[in-house]
Amino acid sequence: MIAGLLLACAARGPVVAGGPSPAVGEDPQLGPTPPAELIYFALVDRFANGDPGNDQASPGPAVDLADPQAWHGGDLAGLRQHLDHIQALGATTLWISPVFRTRTAPIGQWGAFHGYWQWDPLSVEPRFGTREELEGLGRDLQARGMGLLLDLVTNHVGYDAPLERAHPDWFHGAPSIEDWSDRRQLEDGRVHGLPDLDQDHPEVAAWLHQVAATWQDLPGLRGYRVDAVRHVPNTFLAELGGAVVARDPGAWWLGEDFTGDVGELALSQRTGGFTHVFDFPLHYAMTEVFCDDAAPARLASVLGQDGRYARPEGLVTFLDNHDLPRIRSRCHGDEGRVFRALAFLLTARGVPALTWGTEAGLEGAHEPHNRGDMRLGTTALGQWIGRLAELRASYPALRTGAARTTRLEPDLVVLARVHGAQAALVAVNRGPQSRPVDLPPPLSAMRVVHHLAQGGEGLPGSSATPGGAAWPEETREVPARGIAVWVLEGPADPWPTGEVDLAVEVAGAPEGQVRLVGADPLLGTWDPARAPRLDCAGGRCRGTLRVPQGTVLEGKPVHLGADGTVTWADGANRAVLAEPGVAWRLDW
Repeated sequence: MIAGLLLACAARGPVVAGGPSPAVGEDPQLGPTPPAELIYFALVDRFANGDPGNDQASPGPAVDLADPQAWHGGDLAGLRQHLDHIQALGATTLWISPVFRTRTAPIGQWGAFHGYWQWDPLSVEPRFGTREELEGLGRDLQARGMGLLLDLVTNHVGYDAPLERAHPDWFHGAPSIEDWSDRRQLEDGRVHGLPDLDQDHPEVAAWLHQVAATWQDLPGLRGYRVDAVRHVPNTFLAELGGAVVARDPGAWWLGEDFTGDVGELALSQRTGGFTHVFDFPLHYAMTEVFCDDAAPARLASVLGQDGRYARPEGLVTFLDNHDLPRIRSRCHGDEGRVFRALAFLLTARGVPALTWGTEAGLEGAHEPHNRGDMRLGTTALGQWIGRLAELRASYPALRTGAARTTRLEPDLVVLARVHGAQAALVAVNRGPQSRPVDLPPPLSAMRVVHHLAQGGEGLPGSSATPGGAAWPEETREVPARGIAVWVLEGPADPWPTGEVDLAVEVAGAPEGQVRLVGADPLLGTWDPARAPRLDCAGGRCRGTLRVPQGTVLEGKPVHLGADGTVTWADGANRAVLAEPGVAWRLDW
């Protein structure tokens, strides 16, 4: 029998802390500290009707508040009238859905109110307002020290767009996408029948460059959120994004690549030239953990792969959006779960993004109900978001630095991030009992300056300790089915580094070829063909993985049959924290 299987970690890059960002404070050794950014997304038609006079300013259906697929009258004027509400949540950037001239009539049962069926992205849709009002919104935000993020659609135009009739050669002739795993179909095919632009056509490329340049001189513009980038060649996106950033070196080029695979998203970030991308892998991990009671190791497994990104500081984190179930519905109507999910979102690395109405408890599991009308007013959720945003702005350790897993159990994970003489410790407990948490040795000399915890209903507790206290006994537990966050200051010792040999043993495995598969490249990125093979005899399989110390691996064994069939072990994924002397023992 072979003694063990050693795998080099070349596929796994080093975990990288925050990179270049505008400075709001500076440490002489750490360099610029990333600002406390918070994005607020508003689907314009669903936020507020500030000017009823434009409710039917263009041909098409009238406003009908009783119809969830109809226009509801929201406009730029409504946004301008309620910026106090958005800013009170701690938002620094307002991202708005497309406000350009759009198809207004529905297609079958599907409404056009969202604005993504654009007809002319060089002019403002009259139902939303005027260019002057859009410029006014930018100036209003600018005066508040906030920025504006516009939604840019580069893949398609709306059904029956005049542009398709005027320039039929600008569009791919392919039919609607049928195989969503076929890259050629994804880029050339029609997304649900929408006319698909051919970015390789010189006139199309020039037109899209003109669109981006036309709006980039708006007051307060931070940049663009780029829709559906999976359907546009990355070479073109990188070229267009390069032009945007050349005009404004601080511009955001934020890509929406709807994938839960870290490797795919990291590749998209690099090849699309994106300064920022939406962190769908962490979205799925957060909703599975906080809404479905998945093992909290899932969070550590995703965060531990940050080294695969060119810019981990450019990951935009979120709990829901207009294409996904609202977080309250995703968490089965349990407001306490939403509190805890928000606490994690706003104390994790990256740039958090909120969707309109999360603070109001809007619900909706599917379209169009997840695109409901905003309810303005003060709520406990809104107060909690504001408090978390203020906390995040006060302590750089809550927004920057790589996550290090310090403790991992089936029901508990403890994550630490260090930023100079400051650290953040976040513990998530899905168990039915509260759990004590100890300071990890590298942080043992630090003092607690802020603590918050949430494990029930209502507004969670939060407390500050001026000058700090040495690990106060009353704060040492994470509540049952809860979350706790500590901010610490003082001297921190270096974390242990290097690699460890992680012994793996699978008991009760079927005879034949058994592999260990998981999200990490060391485990084949969920591809059994690339996963490490174990040595099996008598129903027991063994191997050794060489892993960076502190890595969390999550996965499960699979059996590969001689006929090519793949059989996965029963039950949930299993996880391990790679530390010296630790063995990973799994039952089939």
